[in-house]
Amino acid sequence: MQGQRILTRDLLYQAIRDAVITGELAPGLRVTETTLAERFGMSRTPLREAIARLESEQLVIRQPNGALSIAPLDMGQLAEIYDIQERVEGLVVSTLARMKDAAVVHRLDLVLHTEEGLVELADFHAIAAQDFVFHETLWDASELVQAASILRGFVGLFEWYTRLAPLVEADRGRMRAMHAEHVIIRNAIAEGDSVWAEMALKTHVRNSKRFLLQVYRRGEEGSP
Repeated sequence: MQGQRILTRDLLYQAIRDAVITGELAPGLRVTETTLAERFGMSRTPLREAIARLESEQLVIRQPNGALSIAPLDMGQLAEIYDIQERVEGLVVSTLARMKDAAVVHRLDLVLHTEEGLVELADFHAIAAQDFVFHETLWDASELVQAASILRGFVGLFEWYTRLAPLVEADRGRMRAMHAEHVIIRNAIAEGDSVWAEMALKTHVRNSKRFLLQVYRRGEEGSP
């Protein structure tokens, strides 16, 4: 019975999270426990646990009066989480380069091989998901537990901002650039060059931040 409760709670959390990430539950939308319980067909107890997890990911906000809403898009927040990633992940890749571990490079090669195939399909959201796989591989391989913990705390926000970005056909060039930047980071780690690895990582993160900010800014300018 306990196992079933955990399963229900986790499935509910994932269902609501997916609805937020994809925009089915729109940014800034006011919600209540009652409406969510009705929408997802679950009782209040697992729902409250799921909401608490989403609050910790900053995808759901609870006001002082207890009112709930989906978090609003905030370009200041977007820039901040990428700035944090740049600094913390810079430490991660420089550590990996000093390790110069062939097994780590092999793991990155597997990720990049999959990523290359996705680039050919020109599916931005699939590439974005694979981008997270690349970065999580770096976090896991470095064995820097605290750094990985900090970065994992922003995974939901990274996914959310990427998924909701109002992309157009011309943005597809960023997919190839993203893959090329990953390859440079991999090569720096393989060469054992910690300075190059850190510089390559920071350039990649800055480019990703700049790209998303430009996409959202363009979307706002095109809004009626």
